[in-house]
Amino acid sequence: MSAERGMRIRVDVKQYFGMFFVVLALLAPSFCANMPFGVSPTRVEIDYTVDIGTQGTWAKIGGLPGNYPSGEVFDGKWDGIEISEISYSIDFWNVGEKGGESGMLFWKTDYSQAKLTIEYEVSGNGKIWKKAGNLGRMASYSFEEAPDPNFQKIVYNLRFTGGPEGSFLESAPYRGGAPLIGKIENGKVSFSQPAGANPPLGLAQLAGQKIPIPGNPFFGWTNSEEACEDSLAKFSDISRVVEIFPESNQDNIRSAKLHSTLCSRDHVTTGEESRATILFPDGSVLTMHEESEIIISPPLKGKTVLEHLSGRLKMNVKKVLAGESIEVKSNLATLGIKGTEFVSEVGEGEHVLKVIEGVVEFSNSKGVRTVKAGEFSTATVSAISQPAPFDSVKEGKNWEKAGGFSPLVVLALVLVVFGGLGAVFLFKKKGKEGKHKKG
Repeated sequence: MSAERGMRIRVDVKQYFGMFFVVLALLAPSFCANMPFGVSPTRVEIDYTVDIGTQGTWAKIGGLPGNYPSGEVFDGKWDGIEISEISYSIDFWNVGEKGGESGMLFWKTDYSQAKLTIEYEVSGNGKIWKKAGNLGRMASYSFEEAPDPNFQKIVYNLRFTGGPEGSFLESAPYRGGAPLIGKIENGKVSFSQPAGANPPLGLAQLAGQKIPIPGNPFFGWTNSEEACEDSLAKFSDISRVVEIFPESNQDNIRSAKLHSTLCSRDHVTTGEESRATILFPDGSVLTMHEESEIIISPPLKGKTVLEHLSGRLKMNVKKVLAGESIEVKSNLATLGIKGTEFVSEVGEGEHVLKVIEGVVEFSNSKGVRTVKAGEFSTATVSAISQPAPFDSVKEGKNWEKAGGFSPLVVLALVLVVFGGLGAVFLFKKKGKEGKHKKG
């Protein structure tokens, strides 16, 4: 009996761990190496409008507008609807199929998916046909006042190949009987359909239009790459919305990823309830609080300069070697650092320094202050205050609470839950078999 019981338990353990590793595989993020090194997946959203401004003869067919056939009438169909403008929304990821998929089971993103959405702005209801009777063999119709036409959005589901010369292809089933195709050329998007397709009015109006792509979401591709001097700084943690853009072109905004290359003079910004941690070559660690902005300095030998434009940051600087120096600058003050941990807060009209460990030299045109651990000082355009004490322990705890769960933390929690469920399952199984044995 004990051998049989042992055999059953071993089988159950194998089944449980088999299920466990299947779930782990589903949760694991996937990557694709086809996109250029340093390129970050960035979502592109384009809004574009075509002004119609004239009355056309359009019918509401199946909830969607289309050409009303000349000389042919249908009971209950609209005619003469006035459409003032047509709006288009284009949504895709810059990396497309080259980016593959990323994320975990419930947060997986397929970068190849794209959409074109068409909406109509109606300025007049037109008339509606109503069958009045028959005149011999011919049906007779009359016009009546039409209610507000309820135009639905037209959504085309597409796939995008990726890159600054990528192409779009409609996924089946095709709305117009043939696949909608599109391409990117010289920073503009255009769409067309093969001959014989029957597109709705909105798509016919889009034919031949070249829609500009805002910013430069293809920063980092060889055929649209700007000069990038690697700062050697790297992200070690990202929470929620963190973005990067070069100082030379602030429209080139890209979403920050752990593998993102930080170029010299790149701006790094954090959104609401967001945080980023950056690791420097010397081992120093910078943590940015929400709604903050910095500029990454070039890797100059013997000197590191970081510009703090707004928000809050905490920096843990390793011991500076002889002949080297680290500076943090704002428009109000400069921090001279010699190995320490501190918090820098730049707001409207003031720069606050809080030193948690070590010593920082805090200076501007109004003087120089030596701020020690447990002290803070405030710099403005007109003064720089004497150091005063603050609660450094409380400040440290505030930073520990900042930010949300990273994907790795979520994965760890999922594994703990599955491990706990497995342990409960095995204990219950053993208990039932023990009772069976006694019986």
